[in-house]
Amino acid sequence: MKIDKKIKVDIIFLSYDEPLAEENWQHLKKLFPYAQRVHGVKGILNAHKKCDDIARTDKFYVVDGDQYILENFDLNSAPTEVLKGFYYMWMTRNSINDLEYPNGGVKLFPKGIFDGIQEYGVDLFVKLPHKLVNQVASLNRFNASPFCSWRAGFRECVQLASRHSDVIRRKTEVYLLNIWCNKGNNRPFGKWCVKGARAGRRYGMENIGNKKAVELINNYDWLSERFNYELKEGCLRGMRNE
Repeated sequence: MKIDKKIKVDIIFLSYDEPLAEENWQHLKKLFPYAQRVHGVKGILNAHKKCDDIARTDKFYVVDGDQYILENFDLNSAPTEVLKGFYYMWMTRNSINDLEYPNGGVKLFPKGIFDGIQEYGVDLFVKLPHKLVNQVASLNRFNASPFCSWRAGFRECVQLASRHSDVIRRKTEVYLLNIWCNKGNNRPFGKWCVKGARAGRRYGMENIGNKKAVELINNYDWLSERFNYELKEGCLRGMRNE
């Protein structure tokens, strides 16, 4: 796509099935009317490649569908230096447990960063060279339904407990797991998130070193089946829809 010199840094809102995506999108458009949207593309890598395809500037932000941009965060103030194969990531505040770290946060990519990449793996964004910006840019509002809350807790805790990352220190993994698995029961759909986190911790520990099993956390059909199984046969039986 031809570079648009009138837009300093393009902003692309990436949504799939997040219940609050439309509300978050309208909020983003109010702040930045030129923002674009990619919706419903299956596969995390495929969706990000689509964002790269439509980006109108040589670097672009990706804002996930469950992210509510804080009004004091100026997406126009992007770092001027963006290297090939290198990206920036910002902190986000978890709406269940108040953790502030990059899980699901805003990212700034150079155009072309995904060229030649064939698979997402467990978490491509941990593997790609990056810099963490120590600033909270958004609120992570994933807790808008039982399934989305359970899924968020499950996915993140599988990653942490399976020790797939050589970037996060083990002491940090243990700390994050403890927060995910114990805090936030009193928040909307918080009990679903904690249940998902505990199930994810267990699954992750059972599959340390099993890359194929851990990669299933990025298969949303499999996650839905797993959730429905837990509703009927597992630890979610009898849970109230709140």
